[in-house]
Amino acid sequence: MKDLSTKIEHWFDKLDNRWRQVPIRIQRMVAILFFSLYALLSLYVIAKVCFDLGRASNEMVVEHIESPEIQKQPSPQKDIKNNLKN
Repeated sequence: MKDLSTKIEHWFDKLDNRWRQVPIRIQRMVAILFFSLYALLSLYVIAKVCFDLGRASNEMVVEHIESPEIQKQPSPQKDIKNNLKN
């Protein structure tokens, strides 16, 4: 387990060094881009929730639960095969 944590730590150190080599202007642009995408996604989700809540009806449909076994009817092919085997 200790070996795994040192590998992960080494990987993060390499990523951090690569990020620090990127010019500050590009770092800011990438940060602004990710923040913008996050903000747009958040606004979309909030708008979607509000829209769905506004459209919701207060009616609840209650129906009987039907057993799947009743709905299945044996096929004639299976009945013929079973009769021939007997």
